[in-house]
Amino acid sequence: MMMEGQFTNQIYTLIKDQEYVEAIKILNIQLESNPRSRAALSLLGYCNYLTGNYDIAADMYEQLSKYYPNVVEYKIYLAQALYKSENYEEALQAANTIPPDYNHQKSILQFAIKYQMNELSDSEKILNNAAEDRQETMVCKGCVLYKEGKYEEAQAQFANAKKLGESPDIEYNIGVCCYKLKILSSAHTCIQNIFEDANKNHPDIILKSRVDPGMPRQSLANTPALYESCLIEAYNLKAAIDYQLGNTDDAKESLNEMPPREMEELDSVTLHNLALVNIEKDPDDSFKKLNFLLKNPPCPPEALANLLILYCKYEQYELAHDVLSENEDLKSKYLSEEEISYITALSMMRTSKEAAYESLDKLGKIYRDLIEKQHKLMKDNKNNTDKNFFSKIVNSYESILQKYLPVITAQAKIFWDLGNYETVESILKSSDIQDTYNENQTWKINMGHAYFIQETYFREAIKYYMDVYNNATDILSIPASVIANLCVSLIMIQENEQAQDIIKQVEEDEAKAMASNPDGQYFHVCIVNLIVGTLYCAKGNYEFGISRILVSFQNFHKRMNMDTWYYAKRCFLSLIENLAKQILCIPDKLFIELLNFLDEADKYGKNITTQIADSHTNEENAEKCTVSSEARLLKKMLLKIKDHYVGEIDKDSFN
Repeated sequence: MMMEGQFTNQIYTLIKDQEYVEAIKILNIQLESNPRSRAALSLLGYCNYLTGNYDIAADMYEQLSKYYPNVVEYKIYLAQALYKSENYEEALQAANTIPPDYNHQKSILQFAIKYQMNELSDSEKILNNAAEDRQETMVCKGCVLYKEGKYEEAQAQFANAKKLGESPDIEYNIGVCCYKLKILSSAHTCIQNIFEDANKNHPDIILKSRVDPGMPRQSLANTPALYESCLIEAYNLKAAIDYQLGNTDDAKESLNEMPPREMEELDSVTLHNLALVNIEKDPDDSFKKLNFLLKNPPCPPEALANLLILYCKYEQYELAHDVLSENEDLKSKYLSEEEISYITALSMMRTSKEAAYESLDKLGKIYRDLIEKQHKLMKDNKNNTDKNFFSKIVNSYESILQKYLPVITAQAKIFWDLGNYETVESILKSSDIQDTYNENQTWKINMGHAYFIQETYFREAIKYYMDVYNNATDILSIPASVIANLCVSLIMIQENEQAQDIIKQVEEDEAKAMASNPDGQYFHVCIVNLIVGTLYCAKGNYEFGISRILVSFQNFHKRMNMDTWYYAKRCFLSLIENLAKQILCIPDKLFIELLNFLDEADKYGKNITTQIADSHTNEENAEKCTVSSEARLLKKMLLKIKDHYVGEIDKDSFN
């Protein structure tokens, strides 16, 4: 039987070693034998709080507050645990019981609760009761300014708090403000400071996060040390910066480099960012993650808007409409009137293109008026020596432009879907747009697409595509479709050698990227070859076209996804149709290579969906909508054609 001294020593040793789960098991046994044990209740509250079991911690501290009403600390801990468990009303009631002698702690707690409830005016009033010269008060004031969109003032407030003592969380707050102000170099400095602090004060986390390539990474869980380090926040901020700059691969790398945790241990921000960076790889999974966040608040404020925009991007307009209808509270909380108008217009794209266009046009006028005002303000203040003031105007101007361009692009897409490419060109070339977006890469890409699709303006398309290509610091950061269309355009005007040089450059850059990150997925070479192959198939040269498509899927498991399969199967179906009509025949060697390719697709494509699931998709339909099932169907069709029309091929070669 364990003596009391041994028992106490064992518990405190486990807590010292951060073995909280084991400590909780032993303490629960102790509590069963003595339900009112102050030591057991107190330590269970402490351990459960540190392991994120805030509801249980709150229950322990509630009992302690009842049994020992004169111990103020238990009231404070109860309010903290209820706050962490997001029981804000109960937390506020508990905080109100804290006596005036603890006024500063009480005020900070009340502020935090009201802040999370988005009651900013009340939270500001509460701060008047807190000690002004305390670091916590300064941080709280900075948080209010941040939520009000006053990022410059918030940054200054956090900087003042930092003077009273450096900490990773204050460094992170400054970094986020810099990110919002688009002072990305300063944001990166803050991130680096957090990394250096972690190396110094939390070497165990850094050591455990670094494992040899190919070795499994063990979860570090959400320990107090991990929270204290702010490493998760820093990596998420780094990923956000990379994503904003269009460097999706770098954003993925940042998320992969953060201390490892199991999926169920991930915080909402990490889950949100993973959904964004992996949308092209697995749209269904990304949509599931974003929907999960909406149904399990609190979620990042951007989650709703991003889900809606991505649904519209993938032309899932009905799903976007459903999300808008089902989340009225979140809509009013997280979306501006302009954002609601924009997304509502997009969700009408399929049912009423005319109404969608009119809504977008009204929204476009609002943005044009704002652009005109900001442009005038910039002109009037061009001689202003206050760099910060002028920078603020420029940032505001660019922010409006970033909102305006998607509206114009959406209007153009309406006519794109109708096949009216001349109107698309006209919308994108309107004087107020062209002058504004001459240096905007997205606008240039859309202009290139507008000329490319018309099939008679390849030289004009090349002008815009080539400008994007020449100005890119990283070729792999350019959308693969842009490079592919550029190469096709060059081929169409007989500039085959230049097209080949570009393809070679892409191949070299992708090979370097694969060498530095073998676990990454790379699609540029694949998509370029797919589109070039599609071109030759469309021109009737199936032998060369299909061979390019097969070549494009070298390193099969790294090249196959919903989009690449879509390009490939279109050509396969066109080939099958022409074979069935006996319009053409292909060499036996290519026929066999194609069947072998479909076997590979069947092998590796079991978990790759071929369409985005919706509310009407059942399990049976989901099984049919995979690369594997479609590959088997294509192979069946080819073999049937062989039996009927390709009599010269030896049947045994296909077994």
